[in-house]
Amino acid sequence: MSLGSLAEPQRLRPPPLAGTREEGVWNGNRLLAAMEPLVPCPTNWRFTMIRSLSFLTPTRCSVDSGLLLLRLGIGGLFLYHGTPKMLGGPETWAGVGGALSVFGITFWPTFWGLCAALSEFVGGLLLILGLGTRLVTPFIAFTMVVAIMTKVTADPPEFFGYPLVMLIGLVALFLTGPGRFALDQVLLRRLGANPVS
Repeated sequence: MSLGSLAEPQRLRPPPLAGTREEGVWNGNRLLAAMEPLVPCPTNWRFTMIRSLSFLTPTRCSVDSGLLLLRLGIGGLFLYHGTPKMLGGPETWAGVGGALSVFGITFWPTFWGLCAALSEFVGGLLLILGLGTRLVTPFIAFTMVVAIMTKVTADPPEFFGYPLVMLIGLVALFLTGPGRFALDQVLLRRLGANPVS
């Protein structure tokens, strides 16, 4: 190596764009570079290891696909459970709204039951579409809190795993947002705002 080449600043290749296949290969290269002093491997195995390790690094597309799957699953279940409550009428709404008695709220049970049915039905539909995700998740999450408390205070106490899992999923969606595959992103582009990149 000549002295002239040492004086020149080294040109480092910038990382590839997020969400591309090259990003996974680039991260695989970095992982192998860190492992090389510990586990030396022949150069002919290097490319094979990079290809096999690249799937471990999530890309933007895989994260958005996961959020889409989460939204479809949770939204579909709430739509499924909310439809009979919506169609049940005032008698069903009064029964659902009576669950608030665990918090000492015994007035207007029909109104609260209608609110719960609307949050599950409309909220589930909006989750599927990815529209107003961060606005609807608190309402559905409160419905799940009521469901958990109803099962905990039952005599004897009932298992509350299902509403707890749904509550965790709703909190996760509230924190992450709907992802790129959502109507929220389309509307933001139409309005000229900066959607999730």
